Amino acid sequence: MHDVTADPEMREAFRSWNERLASLCMAQPDPAQGPGAHVYTNIEAELFAPQAEAVKESFWDMLRAPENRGLVLMVLAAKVLLLTWVLYLFL
Repeated sequence: MHDVTADPEMREAFRSWNERLASLCMAQPDPAQGPGAHVYTNIEAELFAPQAEAVKESFWDMLRAPENRGLVLMVLAAKVLLLTWVLYLFL
């Protein structure tokens, strides 16, 4: 790490960054003023807007969904194993 007091280039960079960050800290809005009315309007519109009707998926659509493929394959494999076991017992 550079020593800021020994390197004039680093000292100048440190000074300029310090001024920039100090000006950002001083530019904060007054907390007593609060947000504008449009902020509350947008929040209420987002929270209390009427919801769209959910489309009910059929059972077959849920089975074909990509996120359910692993589950469907596991159930299919379990059924095949169970059928194989039952056939082995009785034949």
